[in-house]
Amino acid sequence: LCRENKIVGLEQSIPLLKKMYTYINAIAQPDNTVPPINDSYEETISYIIPTLIGIIGKDDLPDLQRTTCFNDSQIAVIRSGIEAKPPWYINLNAAKLIGSHAHAGRLAFNAWYNNKPIFVDSGCCNYDNPMIVEWYRTSEAHNTVLIDGKSDFKTSQKEVQWVGKRYTENVIEHMIDNVDYKLCRMISPASDETNCGVTWTRDVILVLDKFLLIHDFYDIDAQRSYETIF
Repeated sequence: LCRENKIVGLEQSIPLLKKMYTYINAIAQPDNTVPPINDSYEETISYIIPTLIGIIGKDDLPDLQRTTCFNDSQIAVIRSGIEAKPPWYINLNAAKLIGSHAHAGRLAFNAWYNNKPIFVDSGCCNYDNPMIVEWYRTSEAHNTVLIDGKSDFKTSQKEVQWVGKRYTENVIEHMIDNVDYKLCRMISPASDETNCGVTWTRDVILVLDKFLLIHDFYDIDAQRSYETIF
């Protein structure tokens, strides 16, 4: 639009469009859709990527990484090597933000094996559907853990359509990518109101591009109950 209407300043948008190109390529699922993290839908990227390439230019595209972490959003992706057969794809969401459009899936992950989803997120439904607050935004709708059966309170009030944003201290602490394994370590601290005083560490590890390991560690002095949701 800027070019066709001779509007100056398009070059100021190029750095942001490059970030968009990098993020969408990194996060895209094997079927070329974006993952249903938070209030998002599995929309295709097949139209967006060619448009971005056309604007940025093929010779000026940023380099892409198969395993990467986006620090601002605390969302990460692990992919098996290009030669790996069958391939693995895992996306991870520490849930730095909960509330508004963000769901209560702390330390959650989704995984594809051999180009088919095996661990999936409930995603999102139409905003007019009561199930959006009765199910989709609650902790139970994600690949997470309930400690003492406790869901995130603010996003689990079944009669409330919108709740305010809550920035958490949930964090992706480590990302390791080497020949033998790829690891993402996420931590949800004891101070988080949903954790009942437990510091919860989740390691998601792809070993030799063949085996997916999920390891949960709970640091607590008192006895608690844990319900792992897949």
